[in-house]
Amino acid sequence: MTHAAATDHLSPRRAALRGALLTALFALGACSAGSVATPPASNAFFAQLSQSGLTGRYDPTGFEAHQVRKILGQVCANRGNLINYVEQPADGGMAFSARCKGGSDVRFGTISVYRFGDNARITVPGYVEKWREAEVVRTISI
Repeated sequence: MTHAAATDHLSPRRAALRGALLTALFALGACSAGSVATPPASNAFFAQLSQSGLTGRYDPTGFEAHQVRKILGQVCANRGNLINYVEQPADGGMAFSARCKGGSDVRFGTISVYRFGDNARITVPGYVEKWREAEVVRTISI
């Protein structure tokens, strides 16, 4: 583990690199949707999981930023340890990017989130806790 990872402080050079990478991720995400982007549903969103973290888009009329952060934190190995969360308006919704401090429980794939009232149903694929490989569904209060 590097000193920067252990203290979660970034040098100006690393901070600039991270900013450039996040900008590139948002640009690639906008391009991958095709020529006509469909706005997200107000009561649901999806997040792509990869080695670099979580990315996705949600409808701000259905979710608030703090709720999305809480939901995404459920994917982290240490529940709620979401870091480097950033968002910006994109295609009628709010695009986000984040990472889990200490890693996540999942390998790769898409998590789906459905809101019903003050609760969210989170479906997590490829869950690896205790050697299980099947998806896991969690319901939390938001």
